[in-house]
Amino acid sequence: MTDLDKLEALAKAAPQGEWKIHTSNSWRRVMARDKGNTVRVIEPTNHPKDKWPDLIFGNGVEAYLEAMQPATVLALIAELRAARDRASDAPQRAIVFHLDVQADSMRELSDVLFNLSNRVAADDLSTHSVSGGYGSGFEHWLTVADGPTHDEYLAQLDDYLKRKEAARAEANAGGES
Repeated sequence: MTDLDKLEALAKAAPQGEWKIHTSNSWRRVMARDKGNTVRVIEPTNHPKDKWPDLIFGNGVEAYLEAMQPATVLALIAELRAARDRASDAPQRAIVFHLDVQADSMRELSDVLFNLSNRVAADDLSTHSVSGGYGSGFEHWLTVADGPTHDEYLAQLDDYLKRKEAARAEANAGGES
C-alpha cells in the first residue's frame, strides 16, 4: 500500500500552485504561482565550481520528484479505483459495518471478532471506535438506517444489477462499431 502520509508531507513541502514551464534567454524552467508569488520549482544553472549545466530545485522539490515515481502514481490510481468501486452506487442494506483489524496471530484475530460479536449481540456497539491491546487493534464503522427492508433491498439490488448489465451491454455495443 502507498505511504500516503509520506507523500502528503512531501507534496505540502513542495511549492504549491500549478507548475508551468517558462522559457526565456534560451533557458527552460519550471515555476509555480504560490500565494500570488512566482516561485522556483526547477531552474537551470551552471554549476559554480565546474560550470557544467546543472539544476536548482525549489524547497522540497527534489524529494517530491524522487518519491513521485510512475509506480507510485499507478499504485495511488489503483487504490483510488478500488475505493471508488467499494463506494459504488450499489444498494445497501439497513446495517453497514466496516472493520479494519490488525492482529499478531489468528488467535488474537479470533478474540477481536468474538468480542465484537458479543457487543453486537448485546446491542452495545457504537457507530465508530478504535481499540487496541497487546496482540491486536481494530477500527470499526457502523451505520444503521431505517431501511430498506429485505424485500426493498432485493428490489433495489435487482434494479442495480439490471442497470449495470445494460451499461455493460451498451459499452460492448459501442466497442463493436
